[in-house]
Amino acid sequence: VMYDIPKWNLTLVLNMLIKEPFEPIIDCSLKLLTYKTVFLLALASGARCSELHALSFDHLTYSADRSCYWLQPHPEFLAKTQPTRDLQFRKTFKIPALHDFAGPDLPDRFLCPVRALRLYLAKTTHLRKNRKSLFISFSPNHTGEITKSTIAGWLRRTI
Repeated sequence: VMYDIPKWNLTLVLNMLIKEPFEPIIDCSLKLLTYKTVFLLALASGARCSELHALSFDHLTYSADRSCYWLQPHPEFLAKTQPTRDLQFRKTFKIPALHDFAGPDLPDRFLCPVRALRLYLAKTTHLRKNRKSLFISFSPNHTGEITKSTIAGWLRRTI
């Protein structure tokens, strides 16, 4: 089966994410904030859609100095490239903040995955209820967990 893979430009996407309607981020809709956060975490982590989907809300740690997030998948998640005999292996993603690299007046600070994730977590608190995944649906009527194809769709829409 041949797929028509769309051509895209990373610089173009990043330039889009620092402008309206994605900024100011505090005014961004939950839908667009979700798109931005998933895209920036995918870029910062190099994780596959299945790994992003498996990230656990219960296993995320924000460093005391606010320099990074540590993200882990659900304990039962088995990565595509993980040997089945190594079930104790749990990949951890360190997501660094860009505040050390981008000054307060530089537009690159708008691309900080830690900044986006921090606001995403604050904006989804009231929707989260008992959901264990880091990423949840922005649809108020959706009460279950999302799928890895949902993550892939969000990435495609962002691009």
